[in-house]
Amino acid sequence: MKPIELLPSLRKRLVLLSLVITFGITVTVIAPFPSSSFILYFGLALAAFCYCVIRLFKREPVLMLSEAGIFSKMTINAGKIGLIYWSDITEIRETKRFWVIKGIELHTGEEVAERYNSRINGKYRSGRKTLLIYLSNDEINMTHKELFVLVNRYWDHYRINN
Repeated sequence: MKPIELLPSLRKRLVLLSLVITFGITVTVIAPFPSSSFILYFGLALAAFCYCVIRLFKREPVLMLSEAGIFSKMTINAGKIGLIYWSDITEIRETKRFWVIKGIELHTGEEVAERYNSRINGKYRSGRKTLLIYLSNDEINMTHKELFVLVNRYWDHYRINN
C-alpha cells in the first residue's frame, strides 16, 4: 500500500471563514460601539478571522498514513505526539457524541501510552493510562465511513507486517 497524505478541504475552511465573518458583522451591528463588550467580542472575532485566514492558505497535510504509522495534525495533542506506529495501536473504534457517530479513536496500551504522553505538554495531557487520538473528517474531503475504512485497512495490513 502506498503512503497517503490527506490535505484539508478548502471548501470546509471557506465555510468556517464565512461563519467567522458573519459572527464579526453580527457583533459589530448588535453591540454598541464604545462598550467593553464590543471590544471583547470584536477582538475575538478578529482573532478567529486571522486564525482562519492563516489556516486557509496553509496547505500541509492534516493526516498521513504510511507503512510506518499514522501522523495526524487534526488535534493539538496529535500534532505534538507525532508518528504513531501501527504496531503500538491496540484498538480503533468509532466514537459517538449525542447518538451520532462523530469520530475515530486510536487506542494504545499503557506502556506505549507513557512513551507518547511524554511528548505532550503538561496542560494538554489527560489523566488516562492509555493514549487516545481522535480523528475526524471535519477538515478533509472524505466521509466518516471512508476515513474509518481507510485507517482500518492500513492498520490491519501494517500491524501484522511490521
